[in-house]
Amino acid sequence: MMNRRILTLLLIIFILTGLAFSAVPYLSSLKPVNLEKSKIKLRVDLRKMPENSVKELKWHDYKVFIVKYETTQNAFLIPFKNGAYLLPDAEQGWAKAVVPCKKIQADYTGFACIDAELPEVRGKSAQWNIKGKAIIKNDLNMPDMQQAPYKIFGSFLVVDKEYKQTTTPE
Repeated sequence: MMNRRILTLLLIIFILTGLAFSAVPYLSSLKPVNLEKSKIKLRVDLRKMPENSVKELKWHDYKVFIVKYETTQNAFLIPFKNGAYLLPDAEQGWAKAVVPCKKIQADYTGFACIDAELPEVRGKSAQWNIKGKAIIKNDLNMPDMQQAPYKIFGSFLVVDKEYKQTTTPE
């Protein structure tokens, strides 16, 4: 009798251990991993956007500005961290976006940084037209807006890191 009880107990322990080991991969797959988060694409239905409009969306560490004007669609990126837009460095451009800006005003005429704490020279130069071209060229040499990597599929504009960035339209 004693051996039967021990064998039954060992069998139950063995089955529970096997269930625990088989449940670990399943339970860990339920959490989103960083690899999967980095594959997230941004899809915008252009039919739902009115003509001559700009839509601002969060995507990874950026704000993406989807622009629909006349017969053209475009997408621009501005780095966004800790609740502030990051404007480009005067010398290194968008590769080193470090100057914080509290608000970007975006409409069918263009983009502008609105921040009272930003030096006036810097604030005036942080303006772009609707095509992403810098409006004021001065000593700071503000670069054009950086293009988002996107493609258009039918009526959808899809932003994805895998797509090649295009140049700013003329």
